Amino acid sequence: MTGLAVVTDEWGGHWDVREYRSTAHGFDLLLGFPHGHARGRAGAGGQRVVVTPQLAAFLRGNSRRPIRSLGLPISTPAVGRVRKLLGINRYDGGAWFEARAGDLADLTYEAFAAKYAAERGVSPATVGRWARRFFGPRRRPDGWWKQEPAAGLLLSSQPVSSVADQLGITVPVAQQLGKVLRVSARDGRNRNSSGTLSKGERV
Repeated sequence: MTGLAVVTDEWGGHWDVREYRSTAHGFDLLLGFPHGHARGRAGAGGQRVVVTPQLAAFLRGNSRRPIRSLGLPISTPAVGRVRKLLGINRYDGGAWFEARAGDLADLTYEAFAAKYAAERGVSPATVGRWARRFFGPRRRPDGWWKQEPAAGLLLSSQPVSSVADQLGITVPVAQQLGKVLRVSARDGRNRNSSGTLSKGERV
């Protein structure tokens, strides 16, 4: 069945629905595009699975089951991407690393472990494991998330699940990196405004 509707995903993002696929679990699986954004390579990319609250609850409730046993009408890699967006299969302590995603993205594993040695004793090997889980198996260039196109995506009004999917990271990490960028931009504007001379002031 095909149609057009606007729905809200698990994180409050809005999506244009282009396709509904029935499941045996009491909900439809939806495919669509971020609402109000250009599509294709120059925009938000191709059609994606919409992570509805129903789909999120189902995957969280079946997090230990093999993907192939879930009976969802999408490919195994597609289910894997949604599970990654939801942060399923994280080890305990993931929230602590997510809150420091900026440092995790920028620092070497050894430097990260040294910086937080007093707060939480973690080995470089553990840091590396979390970095790979959040950002993928390959080490990304320093500051990649502060540069285009990543920074533009993280600061955009696209649904955060779409942004995370395009960048290959989890939704919580995308939220944290976007937050850091917005705070940095605001602080920069405040510094610029405080350094502006008012009328009548002399240099």
